[in-house]
Amino acid sequence: MNKKIIVRSALGVLILLFSVLSWYLIKNSFAQAQSEEWVRSVLWPSLSLVALGSFIGSAYLVEDDWRVLLGLLFLIGAPFFIFFNSLNYWKLAFIGVALLFILKGIFQSRRVKTQKIKLVLAEVLLKGLAPSVTGLVLLASIGFFGSAYAQSLVKAEIIIPRGLFNKIIGPFLNAPNTLKNLSGAPVSGRPSTESEQLKDSLYQEINKYFNTTGNSFKKNLPFGLATTFFFALRI
Repeated sequence: MNKKIIVRSALGVLILLFSVLSWYLIKNSFAQAQSEEWVRSVLWPSLSLVALGSFIGSAYLVEDDWRVLLGLLFLIGAPFFIFFNSLNYWKLAFIGVALLFILKGIFQSRRVKTQKIKLVLAEVLLKGLAPSVTGLVLLASIGFFGSAYAQSLVKAEIIIPRGLFNKIIGPFLNAPNTLKNLSGAPVSGRPSTESEQLKDSLYQEINKYFNTTGNSFKKNLPFGLATTFFFALRI
């Protein structure tokens, strides 16, 4: 079998495999995401997208046939629509923009290879992979926006971690005892019951405040996180 056909087939299979894996992970990794699982939920889709981008870059370097390169759009886009089929007009518009970025990368990589006698591999990757990565990350962000985890934040209760609250509020509540200690006045060794009660009341009231006043802004949380996800992956 022709060596070029073998390389072409291998890259096609790898691109399809990691495309399926990337969209699968983005759809499911965030479904049960809790604070302690957040890093893992972001890490695996990110690594999968890095691998996908690497194989796309390899295809740009070794492939000259524009028809084969255009097949990358199908290998990347078809699995996305399988996992994310609940789409409206504005999501479809963003997906169209993402695919255009990938298409731009395909044509730019091919143009560099056809117009230059002496090829510089880094230039081929820069011209082709940069817009393609933007398209991939845009697709990933749309998928993240539609994930169960991101959408659940609209109805989720905002709870400040008690440990963080204690670290912030503790110095203020302990200020009177600190002043007594500096002035040489005796300080009780037991924690003040009134201070603990005040701390509990403040904790409950602040959580209540965030959940009552923040309801009108919760609908923007998925969009805000998806935007953050986009820039984090893009960088």
